[in-house]
Amino acid sequence: MNQPGSSDCETARNPDQTNIAPNKLPDRLGICWVGSQKTLELLGRILGPLAIGLCDEFVDLTLVCPEDTDLRDLPSPPVKLIKHGPVRWPILHGHRIAQLEKAVSQVKPHLIHALDATSVPLARRLGQLCSVDHVATVWSLGDSKHMGILHHHPAAVLATDGAIADDLLQHHWTPTDRIDVVPPGVHQVRKPTCFTDPTRCGTIILSGQKDHAPAFATAIESFAQLFKAGFDCSFFVIVGGKAERQLRLLVEQLGLRHEVTFVDRKPMSRLPGIFKASDIYISAGPDQKVDVHALLAMAAGVPVLATKKAVGQFIHAAGAAIVFDANDVKSLTAKLAGLLENHDEALAAAQRSLDYLQENHTAAKMVLTHLDLYRDVISHKAISANKQVPAA
Repeated sequence: MNQPGSSDCETARNPDQTNIAPNKLPDRLGICWVGSQKTLELLGRILGPLAIGLCDEFVDLTLVCPEDTDLRDLPSPPVKLIKHGPVRWPILHGHRIAQLEKAVSQVKPHLIHALDATSVPLARRLGQLCSVDHVATVWSLGDSKHMGILHHHPAAVLATDGAIADDLLQHHWTPTDRIDVVPPGVHQVRKPTCFTDPTRCGTIILSGQKDHAPAFATAIESFAQLFKAGFDCSFFVIVGGKAERQLRLLVEQLGLRHEVTFVDRKPMSRLPGIFKASDIYISAGPDQKVDVHALLAMAAGVPVLATKKAVGQFIHAAGAAIVFDANDVKSLTAKLAGLLENHDEALAAAQRSLDYLQENHTAAKMVLTHLDLYRDVISHKAISANKQVPAA
């Protein structure tokens, strides 16, 4: 793992406000997470196991989040919650977060962790007030604009995929030793769950980023081709808003009104169960962010088809997922037909996904990686602070 921290870009240390000896970490680490509502609700099935694992490793975890956030997947307690109203531009309008700052300072964190790039400004502000470093997790390409400049950089960045780490480096955001690739970890089923009942017709679920129209349209047209070819299967589409209205029109035009079922977007906590009940999952994006839905579907034991532009090594690793061109109906139809005709092939594809996740995306590995990074950053700050103590 790359060691976080670089002397060229570090925040100035205050030796009078740290109680950590240079070569000794506290018995219990105090970590303060800061996350947006969207991120916390999208990543609950990933952050929940991470929170439990960290608390089991003697970490006192506090979460700063918007007051209306759905936190059903996060264990509270033991995670302490500090909820707040709208906070925008905390650096420019610090008076709006006075109560939040006071609440965070009272828990005396050793480190602030922004769970997404948009939370970095608030995490940076809280870190400065508590005289501790902040780190950040990045889930999307192009998020370097949120990271800060010069000495305001996070002490370390946890890139959730190698492509994201490369993007940060290509934009000259930070030295290499500040970036750690930390793949998200998920709980996985032990064996494939697809096509387990030979008497039941196949079930295909399509979901993804609502504005990723080409992949959605390609999948719907593939459904029409499969239906015309006489395949016995059910089609479900999870989408909402304007995209749903457009897709419903397409379904009507293709004569699939009674064959395709539209499902309202479900809480992330329900998606693993929905995926387990399906036989094939098609992801229609996103192109810029790590495809969390595809990751959860793979962990649920079903074969996953994702676009060529999808972000995530777990998609592009050999055999881990089935990749298709978002504009090629014929190719996608052939891939789906192959899985529907040959259940052994579908089971083998699902097993390859599970094998890859077991090697690279376990919750236990994610916990240990975070714990190591937290310790590295906290101990590095203690050493830096000690160096600034003037000689007697």
